Amino acid sequence: AAVLGLREAVVGGEDDDQAAVLDLTRRMTDRDPTLAFWWVQRGDIELIFDLDDDAAASYRRALEIQPWSRAAIVSLLELEPDPSVVADLDRRLATLDALDPDRTAASTTARAQVAADPRR
Repeated sequence: AAVLGLREAVVGGEDDDQAAVLDLTRRMTDRDPTLAFWWVQRGDIELIFDLDDDAAASYRRALEIQPWSRAAIVSLLELEPDPSVVADLDRRLATLDALDPDRTAASTTARAQVAADPRR
């Protein structure tokens, strides 16, 4: 089952429901393409279905709209293969951490995953 948004709506329990769930997430971004939140949600759903390239594109779109979206930065850090982009994301995350030290757990986890990735 895929869980959407704030975990209120659970959509699909069967493999054939993947297309319906993806369609729903795409409709969210079609309805309001200027809201970074929906692009992050779309990326999260695409990750559930192992659509890493699509998810990365959704997180990039979220960052075009809201360059300081912690959720998009952390999620894209785990997917981005380009070391220069990873360095930029890491700088942004460090800035966010300095401004809000109580929220650094996600940053630490993302950095550990990036460091452990053999592709880097």
